[in-house]
Amino acid sequence: MSICKKSFKGISSFTLHILAITFMLLDHLWFPIFSFMIVEGFFHTKSFTKYLMRLFIFALISEIPFNLFVSSEIAYPYYQNVLWTFLISLIALWAIKKN
Repeated sequence: MSICKKSFKGISSFTLHILAITFMLLDHLWFPIFSFMIVEGFFHTKSFTKYLMRLFIFALISEIPFNLFVSSEIAYPYYQNVLWTFLISLIALWAIKKN
């Protein structure tokens, strides 16, 4: 009776940890950059309504893949993608500038 011992040649646990730490670091660096770009777009856009609508449409389109990734459901109200946060921030900027 022979026992087949398979050797797995892939990504090690240590490599996965390093990748996770790297991508988490990049994620924490990119959010302020995207926030800054939203504010810059707000102050330099010719049409605020078109800018708002483009962000809304992109948030709406990306919501379904985000929900499927997070919960395997099409409608999952407990977590939203970050574009909704940017959209609310853009509306808040508009309200502050209007007053």
